Amino acid sequence: MASDDRQRLTELMDYSLAQQQLTWEEVAERAGKGGSVAQLRAVRRGRATLSVKTKLAIERGLAWPPGTVDGILANDPRVIAAIQSGALSPAEDGSRPKPLSEEWWEYLARELPEEYFWEVVEAAKVKFRAHVAKRLREITERDRHTQSRG
Repeated sequence: MASDDRQRLTELMDYSLAQQQLTWEEVAERAGKGGSVAQLRAVRRGRATLSVKTKLAIERGLAWPPGTVDGILANDPRVIAAIQSGALSPAEDGSRPKPLSEEWWEYLARELPEEYFWEVVEAAKVKFRAHVAKRLREITERDRHTQSRG
């Protein structure tokens, strides 16, 4: 991954942070697992590997739709314009709905170019399927382990 890609990601993370008037602590809290302040700092400094888990944590923490980090790294002008316009950021005044709510998806459908909206939807579906498959494997493994002990 080119350093320009990581620099662009850092700049847009910082931009979104300022736009939403957040601290890195708040972003880390919203990110949940995989999104500590130290991990976010390492990403911004180009020292962390951008695993799927890390990308999802960044997206959760900054309230970006799934696939946004990959769009930034690919220098997709639609993704970059959506972040810079504020279309992907939740608004404190309620003018934009809570991310991932039904209202949020409707808002994105109105605000984003159609082809980009459908790319966001497809990326969300792929990541959701992968998450569900992983979780099912974990449950199956746990059940096998429990049965072998019992």
